[in-house]
Amino acid sequence: MARRRSFSLLLTALCVASAVCLAQLVVPTGAEAALVAARKAPPAPRNVRAARYGNAFLVSWDPVPDPRVAGYNLYRGYFKLPLLILCCRVNPSPIVGCSFLDTSVCDTAHPQYYWVTAVSGCAESQPGGPARIDPRVPDTSPPRPPWGLQAEVPATGVRLTWSGGNVEPDFAGYNLYRVEEGKGATRLNPVPLRELFFYHAAGKDGETYEARSVDTSGNESAGAWAVASPVAGEVLEFVGPSQNGDPRVSYRGQWVCEYAPCLHGGQLVASAVEPGAADVVAVEVTFEGTSVELYCARYWQCGWCEVFLDGVSRGRVNLSIDSDYIEAGYLLCAATSLQPGSHTLKVVNVGVPGPQGFPYGIVNVDYLVLR
Repeated sequence: MARRRSFSLLLTALCVASAVCLAQLVVPTGAEAALVAARKAPPAPRNVRAARYGNAFLVSWDPVPDPRVAGYNLYRGYFKLPLLILCCRVNPSPIVGCSFLDTSVCDTAHPQYYWVTAVSGCAESQPGGPARIDPRVPDTSPPRPPWGLQAEVPATGVRLTWSGGNVEPDFAGYNLYRVEEGKGATRLNPVPLRELFFYHAAGKDGETYEARSVDTSGNESAGAWAVASPVAGEVLEFVGPSQNGDPRVSYRGQWVCEYAPCLHGGQLVASAVEPGAADVVAVEVTFEGTSVELYCARYWQCGWCEVFLDGVSRGRVNLSIDSDYIEAGYLLCAATSLQPGSHTLKVVNVGVPGPQGFPYGIVNVDYLVLR
């Protein structure tokens, strides 16, 4: 009887002690609860996918909706099962974002699998995936095609411009073709173009052109087409500094108007500089476009000028001629393959007379054609 009573008391004591311990485990402190939550692994990433771009593979996945996620780890292996111990981690540090371009695939003879885990502090999720790749299958996916091809005919040649926004990792550039009926397409550029413009010096009005995107594997996109046609240009007439209201035109030094019926608009703007003068005499025009033509007049009193386009000298020209007549409409400078955007054209009177013994160097400008 005494033994039964002692055993009952012992069992009661054990139950009380267990209840106290369980109460302490069930109701942890705030710090302990935070530690338990921090050690809890985030959910696994979903929708893991891979696409080939040349010799690289772009792996992407859906973001894990857990604010604790600080990044992701990417693993590659030969098994379809998530055995990360048999995989190699591709990224040296956690990936910020939901994609990674893997350029380290050396084995091109066997299929492989990608797995992605989410990282939160010292916890790492279960792997999500897999995404299968087969390096033996060549890249046959073309890049995004260009759009909005325009073929404009300036004074000479054909100026081609188009729009594009390719972001593919293996994007190489653009190819331009002239298409002739019965002869097919002839590529105009020897290497892919990264710019969005091209000047075909031998191009003509009415010719058909095509632009295509191309990647490093040689895959070409569908084409954008255009037929070359003349483009109307803006005529900018030079007037004297006192009448000038165009903010694109600025004068430096003394410039005056001269009048003659043969001139464009019946007038031009001229300057006279003595040899050795210290002051710079110039006219400068800032314009938007891809083509510019500068016209002036030549007559026996004229001297030497120097033309600059975007700060680069286009050379010096003697505007003097051995004649008593005015040669109007002389093309002083032409550029038909400029990059789209803002440009600056400047004409400087260098102060060198054309005729021997003449006391001044006279330089003039008549008008511009902008396209």
